[in-house]
Amino acid sequence: MKQRSDCGDTVQYDAGAVAWTWLSGRASAIPYTVLFVAAFANATAERKRAPAVAPFELCYDSRELGSTRLGYAVPQVDLVMEGGGGNWTVFGGNSMVQVDDNTACFGFLEMKEGRYGHGGGEAPAVVIGGFQMENNLLVFDDEKGQLGFSGLLFGRQTTCSNFNFTLAA
Repeated sequence: MKQRSDCGDTVQYDAGAVAWTWLSGRASAIPYTVLFVAAFANATAERKRAPAVAPFELCYDSRELGSTRLGYAVPQVDLVMEGGGGNWTVFGGNSMVQVDDNTACFGFLEMKEGRYGHGGGEAPAVVIGGFQMENNLLVFDDEKGQLGFSGLLFGRQTTCSNFNFTLAA
């Protein structure tokens, strides 16, 4: 990944700044994506905030967010891949976590000391979490170090639970 665009704010990264948890053998052991969340906070400054619910820092009154078939009507997060590989757009269905009846939190955690990937030295800019991978078809090519992705399946009016993964190709 070379950059991330949250609501029109683009954050550039050096090559190799992203840690794909599958490369380290942890698959989806990290529940929520870890990155720098300031751009989303700025883009949603007009939204009614709710008290933070750990481990999240940005929480909102979910009754005020609006809804689409792709989840809550919130700014999208675009993860732009290196080498013209396209971008992975994260919509409200994978960016907002419903924590109680009236509260939804931005399901990305701030990259800071003590969190996965941050060892006090050079940390990856982004660690993709399992929540953001849900209802996306992902193909990991360990040999080439590549990731293929479908994007959120809600946009195709389906979910991963509709697939039978036990059939041979």
